[in-house]
Amino acid sequence: MGFWKKPASETQITHADRLWLYVVALVIMLLLVIPTVIVVPMSFSDSQYLEFPPS
Repeated sequence: MGFWKKPASETQITHADRLWLYVVALVIMLLLVIPTVIVVPMSFSDSQYLEFPPS
């Protein structure tokens, strides 16, 4: 039984499954944060409409 197939805790989730859980959580967090990082600086521009890239 390799390291990746051993249970990580009493919940019986393997290390490989836990790694995938972290990857999926990171992707979801990035998909939520990236639009905010783009829109917030655009909102401080002087133009009437949102422009990208902000000038």
